[in-house]
Parts: sequence; structure tokens; C-alpha cells
Amino acid sequence: MKGQLPGEQMYLDLIAKLPQGYISVKTINGKDYPYYQWKEDGKVKSRYVKKEEYQKLSEDIKKRQEYQKILQSMRQQKRLAEYAKTAPGWR
Repeated sequence: MKGQLPGEQMYLDLIAKLPQGYISVKTINGKDYPYYQWKEDGKVKSRYVKKEEYQKLSEDIKKRQEYQKILQSMRQQKRLAEYAKTAPGWR
């Protein structure tokens, strides 16, 4: 693929600013505790998520996933359009 799609850099910039990873819940002594987990240098890192930061972190992770899906869809459409240009019988 040559060049970037219109809007591609915008999504790449948005994705770069948002946290990667996921929130998992561990049960300790019958109580649930949320942990933010991500990969760093090939290893899974983890930290406890405080109640006051849980909502924003959860929303940011979901936004990142949505932006990644949009970007993936844009790239797929570009590949299909490029294929259609070269496929026999398409004009």
C-alpha cells in the first residue's frame, strides 16, 4: 500500500495517546479488584486500578479498540479498492 489514507494519521495519533491493554478483575478474599494489564517488552505488566480512575481508563481502552477497528476497516476497504482496479473484468 502506497501512502496513507485520508484520516489514517489522525486515527494513528489518537490510538497512540490511549492506553493499550485491558482491565481484568481478580477476586481476593471474596472481593473483586480491577487490574489494568498491558504488554511491555514482551511481558505482561499489571497494576491495581483505583475506583476513581476505573471509569476513565475503561472508556479510554474502549475508544482505542474502536479506533483500531475503524482503522482496520479503512485499510481493508483500500485493499479491496486496489484489488478491484487490477482484477480482470472490473472497470
